[in-house]
Amino acid sequence: MKPQNFRAEAIAGQAFTRSLITFKREAPDARTGISRAWVENYTSNTPMHGIFSSSQHAYLDLAFRRPRPCGGSFYERWGSRQLQPIGKALFIPPGVSLLGTCPPGTTIKLTCLLDVTIFGDALTGLSEQALEQCLDVRAPNVLHNLQQAYFELLRPRLGATLMVEAQIISACVELARHLQKLPTEKRGGLPRWKLGIIEERLRANKPPPTVIELAQLCNMSTRHLSRAFSQESGYSISEHVRAACLARAQEMLAEGDLSLKEIAEKLGFRSRSTFSLAYRRQTGRSPLQDHARRRTYGALRRSD
Repeated sequence: MKPQNFRAEAIAGQAFTRSLITFKREAPDARTGISRAWVENYTSNTPMHGIFSSSQHAYLDLAFRRPRPCGGSFYERWGSRQLQPIGKALFIPPGVSLLGTCPPGTTIKLTCLLDVTIFGDALTGLSEQALEQCLDVRAPNVLHNLQQAYFELLRPRLGATLMVEAQIISACVELARHLQKLPTEKRGGLPRWKLGIIEERLRANKPPPTVIELAQLCNMSTRHLSRAFSQESGYSISEHVRAACLARAQEMLAEGDLSLKEIAEKLGFRSRSTFSLAYRRQTGRSPLQDHARRRTYGALRRSD
């Protein structure tokens, strides 16, 4: 028996087969905050990559089956460089764009579009720490309520409309409570995606970045970045940049294709002597020793 206030729809996709039943309120009650709730069961034969964004509605899903690994990034704030794993439950606040990618496979999930204005600011304007949690919601009460709503939609019975509304609203309340408990910034360090941005920049084939550049990439002040990085790692970000720079120097010396002057220029040192001094402080050896050792080893191999 189908709930009286819901309508069933079937939608077919082009890139993949999709069996979708949508339960949609004919006259949504603004007080409930639920615009749509439906169950999806589809198989994609090709990787999926795209952007989801809604200025008015929040998105909430609970996946019973999702291809692995799926990744996502709130790219307007984080960029597209650092995708985080998407877990069993996913929440996208209104006005926030998610860049998502997923390999081929079968997806079975409950999906909800929500008007979260009834919750005030509890599910909007979230902190960085809260956004990280949104990609993999693990709060037990949220998962339990969404699971119950899923089974009500699959096998509608008497009062299913009220049950689905109540369970999804309960899930949203529990989600808001869970996210509000989180600190506005991760205590004692940096979010994973910001650490990823720093490491990606250090691996780039460019002169070493300044702390100012790294702070701009992370959308932080230099003071905040320096303090947070020190709490995370136990040493300063300047020391980390120098260590990464000299690690690259050792790689270049090991390859043996460049002169010391060329290596110093590539790494952003003002002169060969400045580079040599920094290298000796870090390793206890001069770069000339390692460079000569590499060339000697190469000559011996060629003579063999």
